Amino acid sequence: MAPLSRKLTGLILPHDHFGSHLNERGATIDAHLERSNFEFAGNVLTEVWSSMEIDAYNVNAKYFRAGEQDLPDFPDIKWYSEDMRESQHLLQIVKCRNTECCRPRSGLFSLLDNRILPPPVKVKQTVDDLVLDEGAQFLNLPVNLALRLSASLKDFLQMPYNYFCPTVKLRLSSRTCKTCGLYHASVKSLNRHIENIHKKVNTHTDRNVRPVRVTARRANELMCIIKNLEHHDVE
Repeated sequence: MAPLSRKLTGLILPHDHFGSHLNERGATIDAHLERSNFEFAGNVLTEVWSSMEIDAYNVNAKYFRAGEQDLPDFPDIKWYSEDMRESQHLLQIVKCRNTECCRPRSGLFSLLDNRILPPPVKVKQTVDDLVLDEGAQFLNLPVNLALRLSASLKDFLQMPYNYFCPTVKLRLSSRTCKTCGLYHASVKSLNRHIENIHKKVNTHTDRNVRPVRVTARRANELMCIIKNLEHHDVE
């Protein structure tokens, strides 16, 4: 947001371009006029921001009226699961491993072998070992990367980024994928991940199975030899 905010320095957006929609108390008295004034201000912002470049990329800003679809189509969920990490206080978007697609601009990946910043962890020294501890201090990044304690958690396949955040501690399990261990900032995001990444595929295929002979009879049951492909099984 810093580059966008910097561009607005000295810019004044009038609230009453088409006339005032407020009364003396500052309350709205004309909703239609209010929307028109707000739209004018929004279009001014899009014009200013669309003239910018951020990291050599053109900014494309667009104003959406109330009721219009203001969200683009959700990006490829596989890309999202591989190249993004979300939490309540942090969103990481990293370059992919394909150097033809995302050329590295630094040697960061030599430090972060999986491209992702590890979760912050609290550690204390015991007589025998270094252990995770709620009352300890957070490790700095180099020590965290060296120890890799976040990878040795029993309750999760991988440590959630908010593992040491007390306000969401009780909701970590319900927001973590049980299949791959990926943590999500919301249940909605988790469900979208499960539906698209771990959706159960019907692996049943029709096979030619035919009985060979009956070997035993019991009440309401038959035990027989069946022939399935090249195998002989007993049911």
